[in-house]
Amino acid sequence: MRAVVDMVNQGGSDIARFVVRWTPGPNDPVQDLSIDSLGAGERMKVTFPGYVYKTAGSFQTDIVVGGGSDSWHGVVSVTPYANTPRQQELSIKGQWPDGGGEREQTKSDFNLQAIELGADCEIDTSRGGGSFEVSDINDDNLKYTIAWPPGYVFGFGGNTFWRSLSSVSANYDAQTRRVTPVVTLKGLGGHGWFATRGPERFDGTFTVYSMCPQ
Repeated sequence: MRAVVDMVNQGGSDIARFVVRWTPGPNDPVQDLSIDSLGAGERMKVTFPGYVYKTAGSFQTDIVVGGGSDSWHGVVSVTPYANTPRQQELSIKGQWPDGGGEREQTKSDFNLQAIELGADCEIDTSRGGGSFEVSDINDDNLKYTIAWPPGYVFGFGGNTFWRSLSSVSANYDAQTRRVTPVVTLKGLGGHGWFATRGPERFDGTFTVYSMCPQ
C-alpha cells in the first residue's frame, strides 16, 4: 500500500524544505517525508514508501503538508489480500570445537546464515514467540527458561545437548531486511572424548514469520 500526495504550490513564491506527514490509521505510526522545495506554481506527486497493514478493514487516514492547514482526511480501505503471510525456515547447527568450553564461558559466533525478507515485508508479531525450560547441568531441580520474541520460532532436535543452551535471539537489520538467528551456548567444562556431559552443540531450525504486500 503506497500513499500518493499530489501537491500544487498555488502561491507566488518558492517554498523551502518542508515535511509531508502521513498517518495510515489511528493505531499506526506516523510516516514522514522531507521535501527539498516546491517552486511557485509547481506541481509535484510524492509517493510514500510501502506500508504494510497488519489487518484488513477501513482506516481513517490523515495527510498533512508542512504542518499547516493544508491537509487531507479520508478513509483507506484495505482488502483481506493486502498482506500475504509468509513463513521462512532455516536449518541451524553449531558445536563448540575441540574439548568444549570451560565453565562461565559462552559462545555464539557459529556463522549462522540469515533469512532475507522480501521488499517492504515486516516481521509478523502476531505469530511465533515461545519458550522452553532447561535443567541445570549439575542439578535437575534447578531450571532456567530460554525464550524468544514474537515473529520467530526456534526448534531443536535430538542432536542438541539441551543443557548447554544459554539463550536464543534474532538480529533484524531493517535496512537490508535480513534476520540472523543467534544461539548462545554455555561452557560446561572440558568434556574430553569419553565424558557424558557434552559436547556443547545444537541442531534445529529457525523460523521467521512476516507480512508482505501482494
